[in-house]
Amino acid sequence: MQKFNSFRSFDMLIEVAGIDGSGKTTLIHAARKRINELGQAYAYERPFQSEGVRLLEAAASRAGRCRPYKVFGHSTVEAVRAVDLVARSALLHMYKGSNVQHAFCDGYVVEQLGRFRQFGLATAQNLEILKFATQPDILIYLRLPAEQAIERMRGRPKGDSLLLEDDPLAATQKVISALEEVIADLGSGVIALDATQSPDRLLTEVMQIIERSQHGA
Repeated sequence: MQKFNSFRSFDMLIEVAGIDGSGKTTLIHAARKRINELGQAYAYERPFQSEGVRLLEAAASRAGRCRPYKVFGHSTVEAVRAVDLVARSALLHMYKGSNVQHAFCDGYVVEQLGRFRQFGLATAQNLEILKFATQPDILIYLRLPAEQAIERMRGRPKGDSLLLEDDPLAATQKVISALEEVIADLGSGVIALDATQSPDRLLTEVMQIIERSQHGA
């Protein structure tokens, strides 16, 4: 994973990674609100969703109630997702050079690396695709046990794809295991936070991280 240290830099792009249910969206919304209220910078949310994978989902549905990877295979789905990610990341350069704009994203580089690792697709060719993505300035990983993640997902009004798996707990554990391997490989470039904490406590920690980054700490 050391090769990803050569990603192009981004002034204040903040990636928040973690398993579904870890509180990424809640944290991003709270941080955006706090930053905008302070009046010293603007904060935006730039989540990543692959239009190519949505197309594969639509195509897979022609075969019945099928997940796209069951029709096209994980290698095709994840290659499409990675190419979309790199293409979308080019739009993030509009913020470059500004110290008063912060962009939060999820479903970004770390989670794509995790999917490559989970499905045995962390090949040199796939990793080469991600080398063209814009590098986050701050990378935050929300760590949450699988059991708590499942409990949170089941309590949310929206559906979660992991709950559609034959064994949601086992599927969630596999995703977390892959993410943890990526986090270990990236080492000090990732700030891991305990997602079992209260949302207010997590927000306080993230605001402190952003402030330290602005001062070069």
